Formats: sequence, structure tokens, C-alpha cells
Amino acid sequence: MSRTIKKEITCPACGEKADAKMWASVNVTLDQELRESVLDESLFTWTCPQCGHEALLSYPCLYHDMANKFMIYLVPGAKQESLNDAEAENRYPELGGVTKRLAADLNELKEKILIFENGLDDRAVELTKLAMSKVALKKHGKELEKGYFCAKDGETGHLAFTFFVKDTGEPYHKTTRMEAYEKSREVAKRYSGQSVPPAGFLRIGASWAQKALESL
Repeated sequence: MSRTIKKEITCPACGEKADAKMWASVNVTLDQELRESVLDESLFTWTCPQCGHEALLSYPCLYHDMANKFMIYLVPGAKQESLNDAEAENRYPELGGVTKRLAADLNELKEKILIFENGLDDRAVELTKLAMSKVALKKHGKELEKGYFCAKDGETGHLAFTFFVKDTGEPYHKTTRMEAYEKSREVAKRYSGQSVPPAGFLRIGASWAQKALESL
């Protein structure tokens, strides 16, 4: 089930102190309305009762989708490749049968949600993004800094992504065929089969994809 806590924070605008409700965990299968609140970031938005200033709060939150069998642990600023949270494992014994991921910011969290809801392998998605970035640099001279999965076309099977050009921040929208994703999935399987993955929540991102590509 979803769990909230209260913490006293200081408004960055007026300096007054007030309580803020923070979500330690959300179960979007039992509380379906929370899914949209995460995606539009309203779940993390706090309004000062004194001056009305709105602030986006940054704090750890465990996202659980029982229907699609995945959990994502949002730990803002996380640098590690994995997180073995004994408290979370004990609190949620069902963790053993689900995909567990670690996200360092809200954008990563939201992307993982969309990836898993579409039945995709996030390892293959990261490898696909890496390949698309290399093509963009080679063919179009665009050095891409960040990229996010956006959607899967139900009719064509094409995957849509939004990247951002380094230095300028210009958005760069691109789609790719499912065949490219499937090739990336084979690479991910081979790389993952080379060693036993660490326990707990794994950080699967650009650095993971680069390591996977270099190992083959």
C-alpha cells in the first residue's frame, strides 16, 4: 500500500516553516490515481500555505506497479549502480518476483514507468538510445546529451524518443523500428549473462549501456 510521512520544511520564498506531505511509497495498482500524479509531478509539488509559493520537492520514493510487476526506487542524486535496501526488502517481501530499478531523478523515474508499462526491457532501450546517439553524431553532427523513451506506436511498433542536444539543450525527436530494439535486446541478454547482477535495485542508464557495448 501507499505510505506518506510529514516533514517540516522552510519555504524558499518567504522563509516560513510548514509541514509537507511526502510519499515514501506509492502503489499505483491499489491507488491508481497516483500514477498520473507521479507523471505530471504534482505528487512532488508542495504549496506554501503562507505565501502560495510552489516548490518541487526532491526526496526518496518507492514506486510499485503490481500489475506490471516492477518497482522503481527514486533516490535523488543517486550515483551508485545498485542499491540493496534491506528495509525495503523486509517491508515488501514481494520484491523477489518483480523487476527492481533505481532512479536518480524524476525524469528517470517517469521514463522507467513508460518503458515497463509498454512491456519493454529497459536494458535494450538504453542500448537503443546509445546507438541512436551515435548515428545522430555521425550523420547529422548532433552530439546528444540525454535521451528519454516517450512512447510505443501500437500499430507500427516504432519507438519514439526525445533527446537533447549538448550545450544548446535543443530537443531532438527521433523514432526507430522495433527491429533495432530487438537487436539491442540480444546484446543486453549476452552482456547480462556474463556475470551475476548485483542484488537489489539496479541503475540501468547510459553508463550501463556503454559498459555493455564495450564488453562485447
